[in-house]
Amino acid sequence: MSKNKQPNEEAPKPKGNSYDRLFKENAKSLFIPIIEEQLGLNIKSYQALQEKLIQTVERETDFLYRVTLQKANKEKEILLHIEFQTQDTHKMLGRMAEYHGLIYRKYQMPIQHIVIYLGARKARMRSKLKVNEVFYGFDIINVYTLDTTQLLRSQIPEVILLALLSEYDEEQTETILRS
Repeated sequence: MSKNKQPNEEAPKPKGNSYDRLFKENAKSLFIPIIEEQLGLNIKSYQALQEKLIQTVERETDFLYRVTLQKANKEKEILLHIEFQTQDTHKMLGRMAEYHGLIYRKYQMPIQHIVIYLGARKARMRSKLKVNEVFYGFDIINVYTLDTTQLLRSQIPEVILLALLSEYDEEQTETILRS
């Protein structure tokens, strides 16, 4: 224990992952060209947005059940999520999407969501996401599997640096480091 440190004092925690910081500082010149090439995108312009999405979320569902469905001699287990709603609000679709993410993360099972609307008029709130609003998964760009030679040929110095993270033969190490 150092002289200046008190017995119950915790060591300062590092601020973020060092890779995160390095990549964030160079994202524009480093990843935009790789993303365009690997995913076939033509990015005309972009604007950086705040990275931290700070929100403390605690949600309580009205009803959440694990149910077994029977259909044509087959059983299927799902979660049945029911919410009662008295107001016709445009925010309900986002709230249900948030519930979906939280419930799926915890249980990792198919979920059927139902809102039982108790308002005095016909509900006008959206109940379905548009195709471009649905999260289906994500694309992966595995830097390790990128073509080292192609990375080294880049005119962008930050992209050349990615060659260090790609798969290359040991005899290429000096060439890569010189680049």
